[in-house]
Order: sequence, then structure tokens, then C-alpha cells
Amino acid sequence: MEYKGTFTITSKEVGRFTRRVEWARRQRGIWVFTAVGLLAGNFVLRMLWRGQVPPFWAQVLASLIGGGFVLGLCWGMLCYSVAKASNAAYVSGRRWTYRQTLTINALGVTCETEDASSHADFGEFTVEERPEAFYFFTAPETAWILPKAQMEHPEKDTALVRKICTAMAQPEHRHLQRDKKS
Repeated sequence: MEYKGTFTITSKEVGRFTRRVEWARRQRGIWVFTAVGLLAGNFVLRMLWRGQVPPFWAQVLASLIGGGFVLGLCWGMLCYSVAKASNAAYVSGRRWTYRQTLTINALGVTCETEDASSHADFGEFTVEERPEAFYFFTAPETAWILPKAQMEHPEKDTALVRKICTAMAQPEHRHLQRDKKS
């Protein structure tokens, strides 16, 4: 079994990957702020509901609105900061669009670009499947990107990559989505 494909990695793919990495880095803080938003929503309701204790449903609703607002605000700020930094990197020339060829087989994953070639065995990386791409993490914040939208036959190729990774990668090194048929 082997999968080989050539993909163009653009700011869109890099932006999605960076958002995923930044979410992983910052999610604990975002959840703490969201919890504070839940409490703040309930506090504001109690301040506005003079005299009596508000009904339970009103407290739950106010908490959800406060928490949802803070979570949405944090997610929006994260997306904006990643997009702005990514755009600045492409405009300044520190990043560029490039083509890479990924070969996935029993020996591991080989990534070839115009400038270099690199190989990693299945024990040296973690594979993560997301709806938009497969990410082969060679370090916590570095990965080879295999965009599903650029695959020649997306369903068939996705199933093949998933099958190879399931057979070869250790369970703790793979985070794959389940097959729709399973």
C-alpha cells in the first residue's frame, strides 16, 4: 500500500494549521475566560433583576449568553490574529506558496519540495486527521499538511491514507476520524 500526491500549500492551508496549533496552545486560557463569562452573565442578570432572586431558567440563559459571548470573542480574536500574522508573513516574503509531494507507505512519510526532501518513520511523528486535511506532526508546532480538497479522488484517497496510518502508526501516534461506513 502506498499513497503519493503533490499538493500546493498556500496561505489558506497554513492559516488553518496555525489556527489549530494556536487553539491547542491557548484553549485552557480561553476556557477560563469563558467560565468567567458564564459567571459575569449571571452577575449582570442579578444586578438587573432587582429585589428577588431571578428564576433558574433566566440564570442559565444569562450565563450561556455571557459564556457564549466571551467564547466567540476569544475565537474571533484568535482567527483575526492568525490571519493577520499569516498575511503579513506572505506579503513580506517570509513565507511563500510551495508545492510538496508526500509519499506515504509502510516505511513512513516522505515529503519532497523543490528545495529539500525529508523522511520520517511512523514512530517519529503523530498523524492527525481533520475535516480539511491530514497533519503529520514532526514536532508539536510543525507538520506536513496533506489537504483533502486537493486529493485526486478525495474519498478513496482519504480512506487509503487512513488505512495505511491505522495499520502502521501506533495508537498513541494517530488521531484519525472514523470511516463513515463503520
